[in-house]
Amino acid sequence: MTDNTVKAQEKVHRILIVDDEPEVLRSLSMTLKLAKQFSSEITTCEDPVKALDLVKANDFDLVISDFRMPNVSGVELLTEVKKKDPRTGRILITGYSDVRVAMDAINKAEVHNYLEKPWDNEEIRNLVFAALSRKAEREASGPKTIDNVKDAIQYLTNFQDRISRTDKETTSYRADTDRFDVFQDSKLIFEFPSVTEFNKFSFEIKMFKNVHIEDTYIFENKYIIKLFVDPKSVMRIR
Repeated sequence: MTDNTVKAQEKVHRILIVDDEPEVLRSLSMTLKLAKQFSSEITTCEDPVKALDLVKANDFDLVISDFRMPNVSGVELLTEVKKKDPRTGRILITGYSDVRVAMDAINKAEVHNYLEKPWDNEEIRNLVFAALSRKAEREASGPKTIDNVKDAIQYLTNFQDRISRTDKETTSYRADTDRFDVFQDSKLIFEFPSVTEFNKFSFEIKMFKNVHIEDTYIFENKYIIKLFVDPKSVMRIR
């Protein structure tokens, strides 16, 4: 069990559930309230337009939305969630006949998982717990103020190790052909206090074929580098 999994268990998570069917909201809320893996404070909303206002005004750890809703689709809603805070967990609920229709649109919101109706109660609890654990992982991943290259390389190596694990608590519970990559947000931000260490690190990471530099800049006398760790590449080299 990782430190972030423990954090996910200890925290009271704020979850927003959006569906235009009141029975679905009641059923799903009860299912999550009975979960043993995590504690939650649940907000429900039948109107996706009002849900957009809730998203803008509040910081949720996870948003679960139905796909087909009037005026605003689940994909549109979750896209706004992503824009506000990419770390927020996003789960889309679809009917069986909607899966293929939704697949292309889902990428816009970078949904972490989708769930078909009718769902299995234990499956949805596991998916929710995985999403909450991933949020803790993303929050812990940056930005990091590091004084020297050695510590930065060690942190990067440990980060890769976490990605390469196949613990069921941090992977999708669907078959490989259906699952979404749970490490879509595999990004790190390092802050160095000197240009010397910054340059050394920029050179060292060229040894990591699966690490890509997204951006570099200077802010308040700190030398900042944004990295993306390709999860598929990590999986292949392990």
